[in-house]
Amino acid sequence: MFRPSVFLSGSRLNWNRHCSDAGGRGYRGSVIYWLLLACWIGLRGVVMAAPMEPMDALGRWLDAQSGIVSVEATFVQTRELPALRMPLRSEGRVWLAKGGLFRWEVGNPASVVVLRTPEGAWIGWPRRRAFQSVDAGRSGDHPWREALEFPGGMGRDEFHRRFEILGASIDEAGVCRLELLPRDPQARAFLKSMALRFVVDGGRVVDFEVRLKDGSALRNEFREVRLNGPVDRGIFRIDTTGWLEAEQ
Repeated sequence: MFRPSVFLSGSRLNWNRHCSDAGGRGYRGSVIYWLLLACWIGLRGVVMAAPMEPMDALGRWLDAQSGIVSVEATFVQTRELPALRMPLRSEGRVWLAKGGLFRWEVGNPASVVVLRTPEGAWIGWPRRRAFQSVDAGRSGDHPWREALEFPGGMGRDEFHRRFEILGASIDEAGVCRLELLPRDPQARAFLKSMALRFVVDGGRVVDFEVRLKDGSALRNEFREVRLNGPVDRGIFRIDTTGWLEAEQ
């Protein structure tokens, strides 16, 4: 193994020996020593380069998002409610596709389904055969509104248009944590904080957490993630014939 301290100490000994010699030999030794020292300083500058800044990591992650055609992932959801002593855990799946298509479902079979398309947002309860259309301007009044605020599948412009970054950091494991909130005033009225974590090297999303001002919280830890695979567009549509439509 290369040991810089030994390497330099040997050079220092050679320099001392050359200095004790007559004539130009000492001068040549001092030049060699300083050249070796300069090389080591330069090597340290490469090996110990400054770590990536969180905002640079975010920019790279957002740029990578623009190249994603589709995302399909499973997750484990932990939901905390003030009235419950123990959190609720359940499994779910999420799909995103180009064109602003988004589907989020919890349970197997699904007990809650959240859809978002360019035409609007929709929340359904298949077991109850009930659904509700969520007006974009009133999504903040709905108990499943936090799923609609997932900051994924969008480029830089849309991300910064929709979200304000409150803080960012990178831990020793190379995971970037973003603290953010939607810019929508109605959404901020009920949201206390949002946090997104992703791996800097590769951009894999680790988890997404939402805390509400009523004391409840929702954390989704992502497991199996597939990028740019085939996604049936029909998954972003549900036939609600015979379902009860709830009022907003």
